[in-house]
Amino acid sequence: VKMARLVQQRVRWEETRDDLALHLRREPTFSEWITEIRRKGEQIAEENFSRQLKEGYAAKEVMIASNLRLVQSIARKHKAFTKTKLLLSDLVQEGIFGLVRKFICLTGEGSR
Repeated sequence: VKMARLVQQRVRWEETRDDLALHLRREPTFSEWITEIRRKGEQIAEENFSRQLKEGYAAKEVMIASNLRLVQSIARKHKAFTKTKLLLSDLVQEGIFGLVRKFICLTGEGSR
């Protein structure tokens, strides 16, 4: 749950940056970005911002990586059950794509 919150926070912050960039018609400075985040009601110290942003990226990677074993297990069972001629690596790859797509939908990253 903590990792999901970190990812959602990072996504909100990036959406704020993107909205601000559209408004300014240029990339916002770090200071402008933080000011806009604060204006939207989030309390963030400037010295913690970079660290929390990096933690959000790392959390996304950990969440995806932690589900890879599950994807492999499901692919093996699917291959055995359906007797498909597809390679196990192809099934795993499709499972990973599905996992990432689902993750993007759940975190709202695909809405940009």
